[in-house]
Amino acid sequence: MAEAASRTTNEMAQEIELLRAQLAEAQEVIRAIQSGDVDAVVVSGPEGEQVFTLKGAEYAYRALVEAMNEGAASLAPDGTVLYSNQRLADLCGLPIQRIVGGRAMHLLRDDESRAEFEAMLAAALDGQAAKCECNLNSGGGGSIPVYLSIGRLKGDEPAALCMVVTDLSEQKRQRELLAAEESLRKHAELLKLSYDAIIIWRLDGGIESWNIGAQRLYGFTEGEALGCITHELLRTAHPRPWEEIQAELFQKGSWEGELRHCDRDGREIVVSARKQIIEAADGTKRVLETNRDITERKRAEEELQRSKERLELAVEVASLGEWEVNLVDLSASHSERHAHIFGYEMPSGDWSLQKFCDHVLPEHREDLKCYLENCLSGGKLDFEVPIRRLDGEVRWVWVCGRTWPYNGKPTRMFGTVMDITERKRVEQAMIQSEKLASVGRMASSIAHEINNPLEIIGNAVFLAITNEGISEEARSYLELATQELDRVTHITRQTLAFHRSEKKPAPIDLRECTEGLLKLFTPRLNARGIDVEKRYGGVGLILANSGEIQQVISNLLTNSMDAILEHGVIRLRTSSSIGLNGLKGVRFTIADNGVGIPRDRLKQIFEAFFTTKEMVGTGLGLWVSKQILEKYGARIQVRSKLGRGTVISIVFPPR
Repeated sequence: MAEAASRTTNEMAQEIELLRAQLAEAQEVIRAIQSGDVDAVVVSGPEGEQVFTLKGAEYAYRALVEAMNEGAASLAPDGTVLYSNQRLADLCGLPIQRIVGGRAMHLLRDDESRAEFEAMLAAALDGQAAKCECNLNSGGGGSIPVYLSIGRLKGDEPAALCMVVTDLSEQKRQRELLAAEESLRKHAELLKLSYDAIIIWRLDGGIESWNIGAQRLYGFTEGEALGCITHELLRTAHPRPWEEIQAELFQKGSWEGELRHCDRDGREIVVSARKQIIEAADGTKRVLETNRDITERKRAEEELQRSKERLELAVEVASLGEWEVNLVDLSASHSERHAHIFGYEMPSGDWSLQKFCDHVLPEHREDLKCYLENCLSGGKLDFEVPIRRLDGEVRWVWVCGRTWPYNGKPTRMFGTVMDITERKRVEQAMIQSEKLASVGRMASSIAHEINNPLEIIGNAVFLAITNEGISEEARSYLELATQELDRVTHITRQTLAFHRSEKKPAPIDLRECTEGLLKLFTPRLNARGIDVEKRYGGVGLILANSGEIQQVISNLLTNSMDAILEHGVIRLRTSSSIGLNGLKGVRFTIADNGVGIPRDRLKQIFEAFFTTKEMVGTGLGLWVSKQILEKYGARIQVRSKLGRGTVISIVFPPR
């Protein structure tokens, strides 16, 4: 019992001593608070530690700090904010309660600023003044530039720090504006010296700046140009309405294009213009216009375009196809006309030098190889060669070209190709024409030479037949000889008449011409068992040379007879023909039921020396006939079918 009482007394004595110690500590805290030595009190509770700022003997000082335009705070050695004024809270966009008790470095925006703060904090604890520019978090997720300084308060133990935050936003903006204005001033000086014309004008059009380049280009001095309306001074011709250009300028902030101006003397100048909206420091907007003289370049471009168009026209008129070969990879390209010449509708994507060689007829490929080797050795391409088109038709082409060297070696080959098939045909026709002329002269000479002995023979036969002493049998033979001599004489005279035909045509009757020829052909027709059916309509006369028309009909009759193997029919017909102009012409038709003409040969039957009669034909009859008919404006048409016969129709124009 005595031990329990004793332990209770001892415990109570200990508790009393503890309470006395706590009371002494509390009295010291109260003294410190009353003397102003304590700025804030940290209280632990259910919600964690909370920091409460205190008002004490330094209240007047605190009021001064609150009135500062800078943010201010007192910091613990680890950077905890012990006190913050309202200005700092406003800069951060946070209530003071969220700032006090937190780490000051968390108020900074980026890692670089936080690193600077840590270095400044360490320097301040060593008694050094620390200052820097950094970025501070502001309300709404933004940041503001600030000037941050940290210093240690003297005589404080433990150490206490003071932080001052100055907003640099306005100062920085002023510095930027000053820098921008200085830059603009320097640029303006440079612009004045620029070779290009540089003009600055207000949105109402009045010129405010006119550099030396503008004076040089347009002839107006700066004094004459300032204040003038740009478009009126330079008499600007816009590519489209100015209202549209102005709307684009305001919408996009810039516009580029070509303009036509007039200088002081009225000379037209083409310029490449760029207009851009610029804004001064005071917010005033102006237009910076830069004009570069491209008059000569434009003239050169236009002349180049005209030359190109003339070249294209020449190429088109001459029906030239263009080609180019890359000698490195042997790829090639060709124009649309080139493709047409070789039978393609459009240029082929896989065209190559080998493909061109494949179109050349096999018997000419060795020559082609020699031409190409000569060109690669520094020569030029200039040769004619036959090709087989995609559709199988054979055409002649004329190829010209040359190589283009690079570093002394040919890397490209280019040139033109022309279809010369018609020219080849004309050349061939000229050769044939000369042959025909020679044949004509020979025939005329032969007819002339035959005519003389025929007259002698005729006279001799006449004397023999008038001799009373000959027998009747001999007389009948002589009379037959006289008839045949008359035929030979008529043929020779007809040949001479054809060669010496009158140049001036005269009205002739087709029926009379045909009937006269039928009398000559009757013996041959009868011998071949060929019947002639005639249907002469009531037609008018035609204007031509009778000898030439008889030659045409004679050729057609001969061809029909040769086409009939035996016991055939030849039908002759004359009728009226109404032309497109409504006038009435004359149609002559000859038809037979002979062997016919193959379809693939119909296109060639009017070519000189082309014949379907192989060993017996000369290939001149239809060619001569067509030349004669075309001379009088007549048209000749042929329809034929193998095994069924041929119909030839000639239409003579109205007389």
